[in-house]
Amino acid sequence: ALNEGRIVRGLGRHQHIVKIVGTCLQDFDPVNWVNGELHILMFPVAHCDLAVFLDDCEEVSSPSRGSLTELPNRLERLVSLGFHVSKPADELRYEIQTRLKEILGCLCNAVEWMHKQDIEHRDLKPANILVRPEQVLITDFGISRNESGARSTTDYHVGYTLGYAAPEVL
Repeated sequence: ALNEGRIVRGLGRHQHIVKIVGTCLQDFDPVNWVNGELHILMFPVAHCDLAVFLDDCEEVSSPSRGSLTELPNRLERLVSLGFHVSKPADELRYEIQTRLKEILGCLCNAVEWMHKQDIEHRDLKPANILVRPEQVLITDFGISRNESGARSTTDYHVGYTLGYAAPEVL
């Protein structure tokens, strides 16, 4: 968490990267400097992550038989994100496709910014992208690395999510 805090703070104020609001040490022994857990409070709060959003879009477009009980929750989430679910299906699909293209552009912009700051995220996946009505945010910099020469502690233990990891990480 300490590395994650340093990296997020070092990225400055990019519109598609979460901000740190505060930190908290829990169960920390100040005499021995052990047993503490660092917690990070980040802002802003999102309606869901991109994985949930993509699932919602897929289910609303063509609901599967077993998921009809979840459909009201999915529709409510899409409405909270600014979608007009009462539109005809074709218009809703077009609205979703347009939003997905906007999201992709925003993510490319944020990744370009991170790389210019010499930061490798190393675990970019839908679950680490937060979705808000007019914004997407990259989060979870826990295994990120600063490539500017100063190696982080994550160099010794590299984690990743299989299926989303770059070939050079595998």
